[in-house]
Amino acid sequence: MKFGIFIYDGVEPIDLATYGVLSMARRVAPAIEIVTIAPAAGVVNLSNGLRVIADHGIDDAPRCDVLVITGGPGWEEQSRSAATVAFLRAQPAATRIVSVCTGAMILAAAGMLDGHKATTKREVRPPESSPLELMRQRYPAIEAQAASVVDCGTLTTGGGVSLWTGDPQGITYFQPGGIPVTAAGFPAGEQGQPVAWWVQYAASGQGPEQIRVFVVCAATG
Repeated sequence: MKFGIFIYDGVEPIDLATYGVLSMARRVAPAIEIVTIAPAAGVVNLSNGLRVIADHGIDDAPRCDVLVITGGPGWEEQSRSAATVAFLRAQPAATRIVSVCTGAMILAAAGMLDGHKATTKREVRPPESSPLELMRQRYPAIEAQAASVVDCGTLTTGGGVSLWTGDPQGITYFQPGGIPVTAAGFPAGEQGQPVAWWVQYAASGQGPEQIRVFVVCAATG
């Protein structure tokens, strides 16, 4: 099973936790593959100075069973990028699309959430505007909800890291059936902040179409 993580200039580094939890999942499911995809292959400048190297650009991106759209301050530029929007719209129907935080705003701009329920980051600190409210204002065809996760079949949107709340950070949950295996770790944070990352993986030999994936920010602590 191949997971693609879409990154771009201005992604919030915490959203790369999606890579971290999938890396942990590989301990119990070595067949998992993870690739990073950006508008162009090579160096990507994340928010606040972190630089990473994307494996692929959108022109040579491999077909993925799951495509994760990360969030961060760069989402506005990506939502206006014709190339990014075209890349997302061109994903095969069998590919499961998962967004983290404001990654949902990019999907909204591509029209991929129209007619669906969806969520995105909602809690902000001034002067930032709530992306959830922006979703409601800009995209009335979306039923925007204040939720940790909204699952609509092949589209799943996560609510993001909510400032000053007890919402979870980084749950990746696969449920193709079988017996769940849980890995826990990465303690981090002060009282009232997220304190753990965890992965639940239910291993089976069933195909990717049977797998439900949530990469969300939800409560711990």
